[in-house]
Order: sequence, then C-alpha cells, then structure tokens
Amino acid sequence: MTGEPAPKHRIPNTEFVNVEYPGRVQNHDRAFENLGGIQLLEKRMNNKEPEIELKFRPKDPFAHGIPGNVMNTKNLLLKVTRQVNANNPDEQIGDHKAEVVGYITKTCRFRAMADFQYLVAPENRVSQVKKAVMECDVNKMMDFVPAENDYENLELVPPPLFTKQEMPFDYSYQQNPAVVKVKIRQPDGSVAVKLVNRYKQRKETHYIIPWEAKVIPDKPPNNFRPLEGEAMQILSRVQELFQERPIWTRFALRAMLPPSTHKYLSRVLPGIGYNVSSGPWRDTWIRYGYDPNKHPETYQYQLLDQRGYLKAKAPATSRAKRKPLDSNEVGSKEHSHQDDIPAMNHQWDGVIKPEGQNNYMLCDILIPEFRKVIQDPRYRKETCTKESGWIYPTVYKELRKFMKAAYNAAIDGQNLPTMRETGVDFEAALKEDLRAEENANAESSAMDIDENATVAEAASAGPDVSARVSVRTCQRDLIAAH
Repeated sequence: MTGEPAPKHRIPNTEFVNVEYPGRVQNHDRAFENLGGIQLLEKRMNNKEPEIELKFRPKDPFAHGIPGNVMNTKNLLLKVTRQVNANNPDEQIGDHKAEVVGYITKTCRFRAMADFQYLVAPENRVSQVKKAVMECDVNKMMDFVPAENDYENLELVPPPLFTKQEMPFDYSYQQNPAVVKVKIRQPDGSVAVKLVNRYKQRKETHYIIPWEAKVIPDKPPNNFRPLEGEAMQILSRVQELFQERPIWTRFALRAMLPPSTHKYLSRVLPGIGYNVSSGPWRDTWIRYGYDPNKHPETYQYQLLDQRGYLKAKAPATSRAKRKPLDSNEVGSKEHSHQDDIPAMNHQWDGVIKPEGQNNYMLCDILIPEFRKVIQDPRYRKETCTKESGWIYPTVYKELRKFMKAAYNAAIDGQNLPTMRETGVDFEAALKEDLRAEENANAESSAMDIDENATVAEAASAGPDVSARVSVRTCQRDLIAAH
C-alpha cells in the first residue's frame, strides 16, 4: 500500500534566538528591561558577554539576578494562528493555521534557582547612598552623614551572593522500613493513623548528675520499671561486682559478663547505681548512696582518656579470595567457647595493642612504673577537685602525658617507653603542686583575719595584711561616721 508523498515546505532563511523567560510575559518592554535591554541581550547572545542575567527588579541595586545559559540549538519556530470571535475570544472560528517562520540557532535558558532576596527599604540610608552612586548624583553623596553611636541599628550592606547552590539538591528521601502505620481508636470513636517505629528501643530512666551535685541518690527513680524476665539473669552478678568495686565503667562491666548478657545491662544498671556526667569519674556508674568525693580511696577509679592520632590509610590491596576447604581440616577443630569467656580488655598492660577502648581507670592500668606512682600517697591530696580528683593536678598531667606516649607506642607496635624516655618528672610536678598549695593556703589565712583586728595586731602578718586591715578599719570608720 502506497500513499501520497508528504508535501514539501521551504523554510524561510530567517534566524531567531529564543529566550525561555521564567514567567508570564504581559509587557514585552518590561521583560527586555529585566534582561538588560535589547542591545545587551544581543551582545550576550553573540558570545560577546560571558553571562546573561535576569533581574525582576532591575532598578533595585540590591536585587540578586538569576544566571542564564546560552545554548546552541537547531529548532524551528512555528507560528500558530486561529480565528476567534471578536466579541468572545474563547470562541474559535474556523481551523488553526500553522507555518514555519524561521529557525532558532540559540536559546537562553534560566534553569538555576533564584538566589535569596533581601529587600532594602527605599528610605534606608544605605539604599539612598547606593542609588546616588548608581546615578552619579554627587550632591546626594555629599549630603550623606553616617549615624554616630547608633549601635542599636547597625546597617550592613547585603552581600552580592547568598548561596552558590544553583540546582536543587536530591536528598533521596526514603521511608524508614521500621516505621509502619497503625490505626488507633480515639475516645470519640474515630480512627486515627499514627506512625510507629517497630524497632525503637524503650529508654530506661536513670540518674545523671554532675560532679558538683550536693545530693547523691540512694535509690532508683520512682518511675524505674522493675526487672523481669531475662534481665534477672545478671542482676545478682552485677550486684556482686558493685560490692567489690563501687565504681565501674560500662566497658569494664561488659568485660566481666558473658557476651550473651550484654544487652540487659541498660536495664540492670539504673537499678543499681547512678551515672556521673563530669569530673574525674565522668561517664561511670556509681553505686547508690556512695559519694566518691568523700572517700579518698576512690582515686584508683579515676579515668584517663586517650586520643590516638590518626594515621594515613594504607592503599587498598587486592580482594581476598576464598580458600578451598581442606578435607584434612574437617572435624579437626573443636568448638570455641570464646563467647562464653569474657575478654578482660578493660585492663591494659602497655604491651597489647588497645582496641575498642580509650578510657581506663587508674587501677586497670597494669604498667609497673605507672602503678608505682599512683600507689604512692605523696602524690595524693586531701581534697577532691573536679579537674584532677584526689591527685595533684600537675602530677595528673604527667600521668596523662606518660599514658599518651605509651598508648601511641602500642598502636604503632613499638616497645613500651620508660618514664625517662617520655620526659615526665613526677618529683618536679609534686614540688610545683606543693608550692601552689602553700601559696593558696597563705592567701586563705590572710583573708581569714578578724575584721575587728587592728593594724598593730596584724603587723606581724606582713605589710600586705597590714594594708588590708588598715583599709578595712578606714572603711568601718567611714560607715560609722555616716
């Protein structure tokens, strides 16, 4: 079956450029003004200008334009006309008529998002100065007087650009597979749909107190849920551990319990102790009713946290291949009871490479030189402070310095350094702390002099104290005179 050949039409040799204006054009002159004018648009279409910019407020110098791109295209411009009733434009008379009037070689497209806009009031001083500069009005520029001491109305010039993001960002939002829709019956009988996370764990209520707290909890919170089910399996064991040691870290407790019971710790711990958020025992669990600030022997449970330095990653090696099974190895290996025996990795001897732990209690650091220092009572003070606990602050810094050197050496696979190799000096640190303590006590005793003391009675305390007493005496006399 053959049909008639399609008619041929000659395309007029007329070249057009297309501007995809992002808006409804009702006033062509206004649209060209927003594009910068016919002449500027022609230059930019001929690649004589690098960019083309559309400004919806061309007379506003603070307006941010939309950047456009000029693309080479090979399109035809089709003119479609239709006859309508003069009295009713929606009523069509006759058929449509279409004709090709030329071809389009270049198209200007505005696909970027508009930048954030900041509208400056016309009466604003900055706006007036900007307008005067743009119009080259010298008289208005000379009449400008900046405000003096007007700190409540600071006028900042808006930046030329707020964001560099031109295209919308695809966040690829997806519904959480654990969230399901559940119908819930309301009191009035209607049904409401609620989103519920099936795998959301219920948080346990427990005490979290800072180091400065004056009141120590002695029992679980009132809304604490009683233990039941499988959580009762480790309750007695955790209670025994807290009787042996009143302060524990969660990591150390996990090391003392079988791995199969670790998931019940979050239920058991709030019933036995409280958590500390700051101080020498930060992030530890302490037995109810026990205050480490009143027991000097708790120095051994203070924490030393380490921060290992980051190393460059080794280049990726070839993918490991699966090793074929040897018939001689089948049945030769016995059952491993590794899951039944807890790994004592909460203690560190300075030799084994530490993995998964960077917070150690002083009593869990088994380095002989380190233990010799912390067991020496000379390095401990009579009062507890937030920064260093029961240990002198400078001595505590030296302990941290040695621990950091030993920690990094173990990570690099090197031998454990000695105290002398790390450059720590506990004797010099102790002398510095004792000197600072002596100065603090002297100032405290000087400030504790009786306000009724005379200058003669305070002369033996030194010139500084005599001066303070004389000033206080003068102030007391002036108050009495008034």
